[in-house]
Amino acid sequence: MPTLDEAIEDLKAGFPRDRLLLDPEQRLAYAQDRWPYALWWTKEERLSRTPLAVLQPLCEEEIARILPWARAHSLAVLFRGGGSGVCGAAIPPKEKNSVIVDMTRMNRILHLDLEEDPPSVTVQSGLLGGELEKALQARGYTTGHSPASLHISTVGGWIATRSCGQLSTRYGNIGATVLELKVIDAEGKTQTLSQVEEWLGSEGTLGGILEARLRIFPWAAPRRFQSWEFKDLPAALSACRALLESGILPLVLRLYDPADRLILGPAQKPGILPEAFHGILLRHPTWMDRALTWGEKKSWLKPLVLTIFEDSERSFLKGSARAEILFKTWGGKLLGPGPARIWWKKRYDLGFEIVEGYFRRGCFTDTLDAWAEWEKLSSLYQTLKARLRSRCLLLAHLAHFTPQGACLYLTLAGSAGSFQKTRELYRELWRMALETCIEGGAKVNHHHNIGLAKQPWIEEAVDPEWKRIYLAKKMERDPSRLFNPDKLFRPPEAGRLR
Repeated sequence: MPTLDEAIEDLKAGFPRDRLLLDPEQRLAYAQDRWPYALWWTKEERLSRTPLAVLQPLCEEEIARILPWARAHSLAVLFRGGGSGVCGAAIPPKEKNSVIVDMTRMNRILHLDLEEDPPSVTVQSGLLGGELEKALQARGYTTGHSPASLHISTVGGWIATRSCGQLSTRYGNIGATVLELKVIDAEGKTQTLSQVEEWLGSEGTLGGILEARLRIFPWAAPRRFQSWEFKDLPAALSACRALLESGILPLVLRLYDPADRLILGPAQKPGILPEAFHGILLRHPTWMDRALTWGEKKSWLKPLVLTIFEDSERSFLKGSARAEILFKTWGGKLLGPGPARIWWKKRYDLGFEIVEGYFRRGCFTDTLDAWAEWEKLSSLYQTLKARLRSRCLLLAHLAHFTPQGACLYLTLAGSAGSFQKTRELYRELWRMALETCIEGGAKVNHHHNIGLAKQPWIEEAVDPEWKRIYLAKKMERDPSRLFNPDKLFRPPEAGRLR
């Protein structure tokens, strides 16, 4: 078996040096994605996951040459887009040396067809979402896929994580948009697929996504913005449910609980409480819990609902008028367009710098996405509050509504004083939140996917039929586990991480 040094020499001889990253600090940057827990890792922990090399191909022929080389040297291969995922799906394995195939140089729009039904665009998978939307909107079109990470995430990454954008109530998730994929397997052979279900959420474990043909839609205008306040979360949920079940699908529908509205300020700028107070709140969650409970009982702190309608003038007026009738039936108070307009303007403000600042100050923060049916959402929310809010700052909002239910999006933040105690608290509360959601009948994977963060709970996070199809394709396409080998379903001998 050739040594790793010999493997690198072979690579240098066969891949352009200006797109081959071998510098230790450059490679170290690829040992993480945006998973918050990895911010706790020491440099030694990061080094244990640092890839042997990072390759930045320009074409599929270069990728096809890389794969036999990786197999010959028993190296894992990870295809990486923008690295914006928050669950660790793009982090290299510890158990095996790896190479990263950074797809961001394969970023061209290949074909735009406005005459076919439906209209579509074909792109290379390393194209950033913001660049794609800029080009499409210049022609009066959109993919309808607009995650908060739009400007730092790639089309391939959306597909690999089964992404769901902020406009999903109108347009659906990425699976509703993908028409065809061009992929590459462990042998370096390419294939164009129209049946792509197993690739949605596959986290690069089936092979590389090279190109995608996506459905596109007219970028409609004008838009109508409205904001509503409700006495409590059950009333707000009932109003949103009535709207969806009436057949009205707004462009945006978001519901914020009082804590999320107060602290993060989804409709304020930047929020009612200055960021300087956040560190104090994280170290004293019981104070905040008591204040929030008191404010909710006094009806001083109330949930907020944002709606945005978009289409022809007649259509959006009809939708917003219907929303006004239904929301007033459930006790909604109209606040006007201001909060919704502010949210629209800052909808891509991710706050990664704030998250990193919390960790530097010895605090933690993380998010969890869980989807549940209407009948389960209110009780699940109340149970989470009862179990977690006295031990950490717990914020919640609901989005990605469908006629069947919605995604409950949680933010957890806290501190226990010392580094070790805070890290242990973080792990405990993350586990408690996940298992409370599972116990409450929710699916703990809506649009962040699995990665390392949720892998111990993967059986409760994916659909059994998808698992069956995926495992059959995995055995067919990658029996030697060349691609991202420690993600999704681990081999039986590896056991379950819990």
